[in-house]
Amino acid sequence: MDPAHKPVIRILGLTKRYKRLTAVDNLNLEVYRGEIFGFLGPNGAGKTTTIAMLLGLVHPTAGTAEVLGHDIRRGISQALRRTGAIIETPAFYPYLSARDNLRIAAHTLGLPNEKLIDHILELVGLTDRATDRVHTFSTGMNQRLGLASALLNDPELLILDEPTAGLDPNGMVEVRELISHMASQRGKSVFLSSHLLHEIEQVCDRVAIVNRGRMVIQGRVNELIRRGGQLEVRVENLSRAAELLRAQPWIANVQVMEDRLLLEAQSHYAAQVTRILAESGLYLSGLRVIERSLESIFREAVGENAREGSDG
Repeated sequence: MDPAHKPVIRILGLTKRYKRLTAVDNLNLEVYRGEIFGFLGPNGAGKTTTIAMLLGLVHPTAGTAEVLGHDIRRGISQALRRTGAIIETPAFYPYLSARDNLRIAAHTLGLPNEKLIDHILELVGLTDRATDRVHTFSTGMNQRLGLASALLNDPELLILDEPTAGLDPNGMVEVRELISHMASQRGKSVFLSSHLLHEIEQVCDRVAIVNRGRMVIQGRVNELIRRGGQLEVRVENLSRAAELLRAQPWIANVQVMEDRLLLEAQSHYAAQVTRILAESGLYLSGLRVIERSLESIFREAVGENAREGSDG
């Protein structure tokens, strides 16, 4: 396979058990170069455990995974040289400044470059607080510093676990824009775990939803949202219209409401609905496309755990 087209993350049957608890159960997924991949699930679904295995912090019980072409059991050190990561809450020396913390991290990576540190502090919006001690930082500012640390080695792959946790709305927007910029303008691949469904919907190309350690659904965000949408139809003779539309194989369900019909059908069938009814002398007084949100897909996928996992 051409290296340019190899997945940057490849997971096959990945499993992690802790005695009687199976945290990750036979997980399979691929993340492609240059995309932003969203990783969703309620609390306890296995997201952080999966990320910890990808970073070599937790050893899998079974299955395999590759990061940037390196097996996580044998070549994780080579993969980490080209990877930047935030996992859970970033930890720093509290009585050192943001700049000094980045100097230490850069020195560890063999990158003691002041211009690089200045550039990254500006990228994450911490230039004005660069000399302040980290113990004075809010949770959101710690997240920004964590992202700065993850970018020091100019990584090909970013693995981000809740990167906007603790940020105010403006900060969330800025970090989302930065993540999008990293992928679209600088060619980074991003594996993004988040509870914020609207965040995933806005920035991700593809998404996987896990529940109790197992894959529930995955696909392109725009295709998942379009799939299984609804059409709201307003027409005078509801019963006759419902009879005609129930005969169409591309309409999954027709619901008769008090003053309208709700059709389970994709939005591109709207013109055919209009034509079928008009040919029988039934003319629409209104037609509206109702597309699903990622939140509704998430709730359908994880059922009773949805509230726990969607705190955004």
